[in-house]
Order: sequence, then C-alpha cells, then structure tokens
Amino acid sequence: MVVTLNENNITTTAGISLSQFVATQLPSTAGIALAVNDAVVFKQDWESTVLQEGDAILVVRATQGG
Repeated sequence: MVVTLNENNITTTAGISLSQFVATQLPSTAGIALAVNDAVVFKQDWESTVLQEGDAILVVRATQGG
C-alpha cells in the first residue's frame, strides 16, 4: 500500500500501525508530532492508529528559536 510522508510517497505493509511505520522511517521520535490526514494523532494513540491506503502523514519537529 502507498501512503504519503511529508509529501513523499512511501510503499509500506497493509495494516501497519502509525507507530510501526514511523519506526521504519525516522531515526528518532523525540520532539515530533504526527498528523494523519490533517488530524493530529496523540503519541499514546500511535500504536492503535492503523494506516490506510492513501493516508497523508505529516511529521512536525519541535525546534528552538532565538
């Protein structure tokens, strides 16, 4: 199945959880927030959120400014 990660198409396994998917795509989940189809998914819900064909995942990283 194909999903979009920050506007890049990624082929992944059908039925994969958001948590599993992110673990295969990102070196660390520290300081990030995730949205699926424009809806923020709380970290405690990543494991129970099952991705579907065509889902759009957005990764937002926390940064410091000065």
